[in-house]
Formats: sequence, C-alpha cells, structure tokens
Amino acid sequence: MDNIQNLIKKAESGDAEAQYALAYYYLVINVDEKDKTDDAEYQSLDEMLGYSWLLRAAENNHKNAIRKIIGYYYGLRANLIEKYPEKYYWKQIFKWTKRLADMEDLSAINNLGNYYYWGNGIEQDYKKAVELYQYASDRGHKDATGNLAMCYMKGNGVEANKEKMKELFDLAKTQKSFEEI
Repeated sequence: MDNIQNLIKKAESGDAEAQYALAYYYLVINVDEKDKTDDAEYQSLDEMLGYSWLLRAAENNHKNAIRKIIGYYYGLRANLIEKYPEKYYWKQIFKWTKRLADMEDLSAINNLGNYYYWGNGIEQDYKKAVELYQYASDRGHKDATGNLAMCYMKGNGVEANKEKMKELFDLAKTQKSFEEI
C-alpha cells in the first residue's frame, strides 16, 4: 500500500508516468482483485479514478495514455452511439490524435490523414490527407505510403498517376509497419 501512496504523491505532483501507472492500477490490477469480491460500487469508483488518472496523464502528453484515450472514444462511439451524436466522438478522437501527431507520432499522422480523407471528425480534404500521408511516408511509415499510393491510384488530392502509385506500393514493401517504428 505504501507503493500506491508514493505513486499517488508523484502523480499529484504532475508526473505523467506515475499518473499512467495509477490509471493502469485502478483500471486493470485493482479491478482484477475487486472482481473476486463482486463489489460493484468499489469497482465503479476505481474505474472513475482510473479514467481520471488516464486523462491527466494524457493531458501531460503521455503517449500511451493518449492512445488509450483514443481507444476508449472508439469504444464509446461503437457502444453509445444513440446517447451522443457521432460527431462528438470523432471530434474527441481527432483532438487526441492531433495531439499525438504534434509529437511526431507517425501512426497518428497517418490516422489524421485518414480522418481528412474520409471526413471523420473534420471536413473531408483529400489534399490535406495527401500532405499528411506524404509526411509520414517520407519518414518510413508503411501504411501512410500505401494510403498515398491509393490517392495516386484514385486521383484523390493529387493527379492520378499509375506509375507513381506502383512506385509507392513498391516502396511500402520495403518499409516497416507501424508496430515496428
């Protein structure tokens, strides 16, 4: 219990790593222990504490916390679509993805390109999608290179160009997937 108290002190002082660790504790470790007691009231309180710490860590630019927040909004969008308009979820997903992208996260940059391409959470803009795909592709992101190739194939945001498309697909074969970057 002393370890948790020390972690809380660090987290309260703004330590993003401690905030993320507390979120993990309340959302995963402690919940597993509480499942054995079937005490729903305490489980609910722990989840609220966990999400609160997760959000604080994300606000302090903890990349994994931001990824989890994005994942939660995807999950909420799928499960609570009747309660809130879909635009609300995409706005939140876009906001947090942009924050990750601003930290040079190539997968987030590629995902922003996807949001612009499809108009999720933002007005559809093929040229902006191409710009983002190109940026991530230039830095070795395989998925972004494949997305860019598709733009050249379809002529979305760029002039259709089958040779450029083939060149990009060939390049993508040599690049790493987002898990490896």
